[in-house]
Amino acid sequence: MPVYTVRTGENIYDVAVNLYGSIEGIFDLLVSNQEAINGSPLTMDTELKSGMKLSYHEDFIINQGIRKWLADNGEIVRNGDHRYGHQDTLEAVTEFIGKHNAGLVERAIQQWPSVYDGKNFLENPDVEEEEAFYRYMHAFYIGSGASEIEVATNNYIYVVHGDGILESYIPSYDEIKEWEKSIVSPRLIIKQIGELCSLTTRIRFNTILGIDWGDNTPYEFYGYSQQPITVEHNFDGAGSHEVRLFGNFQLYGLDLTGASGRHYPLDSITIIGGEVHSLYESESDINTLFIFTEET
Repeated sequence: MPVYTVRTGENIYDVAVNLYGSIEGIFDLLVSNQEAINGSPLTMDTELKSGMKLSYHEDFIINQGIRKWLADNGEIVRNGDHRYGHQDTLEAVTEFIGKHNAGLVERAIQQWPSVYDGKNFLENPDVEEEEAFYRYMHAFYIGSGASEIEVATNNYIYVVHGDGILESYIPSYDEIKEWEKSIVSPRLIIKQIGELCSLTTRIRFNTILGIDWGDNTPYEFYGYSQQPITVEHNFDGAGSHEVRLFGNFQLYGLDLTGASGRHYPLDSITIIGGEVHSLYESESDINTLFIFTEET
């Protein structure tokens, strides 16, 4: 029986539409998952969370047209509560890298087809292929103007830098997992109050800044920029939201004066040759986890 992985923001009705093309698919979900929730049955009241595994019957598809349209357009029906999802974020980051350098991800898919299909990480990938895929993504993120990468048959990763220097190495499994963690883990929280949130920064090459606005809108990603950029988001209403910044980003300065709410780092953030400005500059603890350094 095939297995479906719940995505961030999906409730049981959303899963039914995404899987079967109709909410009537709920009946098959309930029948097929009698022990899916820690040995207990799935019910209409079960609170779904990102990463949860649900079994289903492929021959129970109700509206193939709707199901196909959602899959072809990369759409996911999401009406549940918004939750940070590790797997969702990793897929979104990989998609972002692919947009900046389609060849990078396309070559990875061709070489290790059991891992990723261009939109989603696949179920039950070959273990060796999965490790090689992560090595490939870990070795080098190609942003604007960066150079090429190739993978040799012996699994050494060769990186050609802009100055023509060739380097090769095999990242350890721990290094791969550390890279994955650095990409998807939230590093700065903004407790936003009000309809508009903005920040201004410049991002170092080969690093990624991701933003989860906390209102069920798609993740936004930003890469290397030669000039400072201002990122703005308008919320629907003047309530409060938890905005999360994640990625392996290093920044040339950060201006948070347009973020009308408290903010605090969850991990060290490198600021290269610049400053951090906020509404709370007088509070010394705001900057305790920022690392101020010069370009090397």
